[in-house]
Amino acid sequence: MNSTMIYSVIYDMLINPQDYYGKSIIVDGYFDTMFNDKLNVRYYYVVVPDATACCVQGLEFMLPKNKKYPEDYPSVKENMRIKGVLDRYEEEGQFYLYINAEYVKKI
Repeated sequence: MNSTMIYSVIYDMLINPQDYYGKSIIVDGYFDTMFNDKLNVRYYYVVVPDATACCVQGLEFMLPKNKKYPEDYPSVKENMRIKGVLDRYEEEGQFYLYINAEYVKKI
């Protein structure tokens, strides 16, 4: 798929996550992370820009619990490829889509 199509599919995943649970995906993008002070939780994302690079969509991912940040993760803004299965978790009464990652590679 071209970058506009990938961006569109990721947007649809975020709007209609129930249609994607259990599906395997491979996504190229760049790495970003955010720390939530209130919950004391770090989140990890693969970020995918559209064709013009004016807009981005991010998909959260989780690596296995034995992986540590930052040593087992790409650097912020580093290009990456991720493979995994789409799943969801609940936090503060909301459900969130994420990639249960099989692997993350720097590219």
